[in-house]
Amino acid sequence: MKIKDYENALKEEFSVLKDFITHPSFELPKGLPGIDKRKIFHDVNINTFFKYPENLLHWPIEPYDAFSAFVQHQKTKTSLLDWTSRSYVAIFFAAIGHLDVDPALKETKIIAVWIYLHHENTRIKIFEPLSTEQNIKAQFGKFSSVSQEIDFSDEIRYETLDSLLDKSRLFKITIDKNFSPNLLQYCKNHFIDYASMYPTNKDSITKANEDEKKIIEIMKTNQKEYVFLDPTSDALDTI
Repeated sequence: MKIKDYENALKEEFSVLKDFITHPSFELPKGLPGIDKRKIFHDVNINTFFKYPENLLHWPIEPYDAFSAFVQHQKTKTSLLDWTSRSYVAIFFAAIGHLDVDPALKETKIIAVWIYLHHENTRIKIFEPLSTEQNIKAQFGKFSSVSQEIDFSDEIRYETLDSLLDKSRLFKITIDKNFSPNLLQYCKNHFIDYASMYPTNKDSITKANEDEKKIIEIMKTNQKEYVFLDPTSDALDTI
């Protein structure tokens, strides 16, 4: 990838971030650092970032990482990846997309949960800048970003988290998407649903109730039993 193309992609992301945060309707959530919107998002800051005195480019940098994480959580795409430190939460988000018939998942036949065993890595950053933001706190949310290495004066070898790790550090578990309702019911039994994951959303209880109705209707026509290992109690649970 050309350095210029990478710079343009990040500048576009920076612009989206700036527009989101500086919009008159934006209210600074608890947990984000206090800022002067005009100062922190002045164009000169991002241009200075691209002077790259070292051979590594890392985005987002402080103090933008906290804002990028917040914007990512508002369903605006950034360079970050969302993670959770709780297996049930990961299962919930993997399954709920199929229950809601996400257009992007229409042709997908499986649910996938990625597992990352973190270790010290100079290229991969794991952080939790919004530990007091209620929705992210409820989801035990973390975020990851990857530094990009400049090999030549005008080129960059674009790396992703999976290209930097071997299978002992990053792997995935898959299951047929038709099991989604059963998995969601299992999560519900462990107090994980839309309402508990999004406690600050006004419609969270309504959405959780709608999801439960969908799950019950689907399971009426598919009454098989599935056995799962509960890692928190070291016992077998049957849906």
